[in-house]
Amino acid sequence: MVSGETADFPDVDPRFDIMPRHLLGPFWSLRMVDRTTGQEVQITGGAFLTGYGSVRRAAKYASRLYLSRQERWNREDR
Repeated sequence: MVSGETADFPDVDPRFDIMPRHLLGPFWSLRMVDRTTGQEVQITGGAFLTGYGSVRRAAKYASRLYLSRQERWNREDR
């Protein structure tokens, strides 16, 4: 498990726990959890992650999408 803003994931907010896992050959899986709420972050795209660069990009964009949705929900609740 790695947290955001480390050398492996410099573009991801530090509130996320990131768990990349090498599967078979070039394929990877990724699991992300928001530490503050304990919610699992949905990884968008639906395609296989091929290579560590794909994992880094998926983590970056999934965290940004998650944070923007949280911000929008917080604005609507007020």
